[in-house]
Amino acid sequence: SEAFAALDRAEAAIGPHPDILNYKGVTSRRMGHLDDGLGYYRQALALDPNHRGANEYLGELYLQMGRLDDARRQLARLDHLCAYGCAEREELQHWIELASN
Repeated sequence: SEAFAALDRAEAAIGPHPDILNYKGVTSRRMGHLDDGLGYYRQALALDPNHRGANEYLGELYLQMGRLDDARRQLARLDHLCAYGCAEREELQHWIELASN
């Protein structure tokens, strides 16, 4: 709840921002509020469809929800965004591989 309060203050100061919404998604997901997290990631991606963090974490959320095909779509999106590789793509690939075994 402290994280949310800080993120709410940041959002009040600067308005909606993909980074803030992404962190709200992460916080929600880690608190077990998966539907809330989904909403925050979608809001972040509506502002910036190329936000690598939100794309990765949305894929991780899909894995938590048992939606492997959706997670793979997020990985494909990161493949497009990270033509030469990036940490977000590698991390999501790792979690997908673990979930596939």
